[in-house]
Amino acid sequence: MCEPCTSDALLEAVRGLRVAEPDLGFKPLLAKLREQQPDLGAATKEVRVALTALKAESEAAKAAAAAPP
Repeated sequence: MCEPCTSDALLEAVRGLRVAEPDLGFKPLLAKLREQQPDLGAATKEVRVALTALKAESEAAKAAAAAPP
Protein backbone atom coordinates (compact mmCIF):
# COMPACT_ATOMS: atom_id res chain seq x y z
CA MET A 1 0.00 0.00 0.00
CA CYS A 2 1.37 3.40 -0.90
CA GLU A 3 1.42 6.55 1.15
CA PRO A 4 -1.48 8.77 0.23
CA CYS A 5 -1.55 8.10 -3.47
CA THR A 6 -3.74 10.22 -5.61
CA SER A 7 -4.71 8.85 -8.96
CA ASP A 8 -4.77 11.14 -11.97
CA ALA A 9 -8.50 10.43 -12.33
CA LEU A 10 -9.18 11.57 -8.77
CA LEU A 11 -6.99 14.63 -9.21
CA GLU A 12 -8.84 15.59 -12.39
CA ALA A 13 -12.24 15.00 -10.75
CA VAL A 14 -11.32 17.23 -7.80
CA ARG A 15 -9.92 19.86 -10.21
CA GLY A 16 -13.16 19.81 -12.20
CA LEU A 17 -15.29 20.29 -9.10
CA ARG A 18 -13.04 23.09 -7.87
CA VAL A 19 -13.37 24.90 -11.20
CA ALA A 20 -17.15 24.40 -11.30
CA GLU A 21 -17.72 25.30 -7.65
CA PRO A 22 -14.71 27.14 -6.21
CA ASP A 23 -16.48 28.04 -2.94
CA LEU A 24 -17.41 24.45 -2.11
CA GLY A 25 -16.07 23.39 1.28
CA PHE A 26 -14.18 20.16 1.86
CA LYS A 27 -17.06 18.01 3.12
CA PRO A 28 -19.55 19.09 0.42
CA LEU A 29 -16.84 18.61 -2.22
CA LEU A 30 -16.12 15.11 -0.92
CA ALA A 31 -19.83 14.24 -0.86
CA LYS A 32 -20.38 15.54 -4.39
CA LEU A 33 -17.31 13.69 -5.65
CA ARG A 34 -18.53 10.43 -4.12
CA GLU A 35 -22.01 11.00 -5.56
CA GLN A 36 -20.82 11.87 -9.08
CA GLN A 37 -18.02 9.31 -9.36
CA PRO A 38 -18.47 6.48 -6.86
CA ASP A 39 -16.05 4.27 -8.82
CA LEU A 40 -13.13 6.53 -7.82
CA GLY A 41 -13.42 5.40 -4.22
CA ALA A 42 -12.62 8.90 -3.03
CA ALA A 43 -11.52 8.74 0.59
CA THR A 44 -10.96 11.73 2.83
CA LYS A 45 -7.17 11.37 2.84
CA GLU A 46 -6.88 11.05 -0.95
CA VAL A 47 -9.10 14.07 -1.55
CA ARG A 48 -7.06 16.14 0.91
CA VAL A 49 -3.88 15.12 -0.92
CA ALA A 50 -5.48 16.06 -4.25
CA LEU A 51 -6.53 19.48 -2.90
CA THR A 52 -3.01 20.07 -1.57
CA ALA A 53 -1.54 19.16 -4.95
CA LEU A 54 -3.95 21.50 -6.75
CA LYS A 55 -3.12 24.32 -4.35
CA ALA A 56 0.61 23.80 -4.99
CA GLU A 57 -0.01 23.82 -8.76
CA SER A 58 -1.99 27.04 -8.47
CA GLU A 59 0.69 28.74 -6.38
CA ALA A 60 3.43 27.63 -8.78
CA ALA A 61 1.44 29.03 -11.73
CA LYS A 62 0.95 32.37 -9.91
CA ALA A 63 4.66 32.55 -9.11
CA ALA A 64 5.58 31.80 -12.73
CA ALA A 65 3.15 34.46 -13.99
CA ALA A 66 4.56 37.03 -11.56
CA ALA A 67 8.17 36.31 -12.44
CA PRO A 68 9.81 38.80 -14.80
CA PRO A 69 10.49 37.46 -18.30
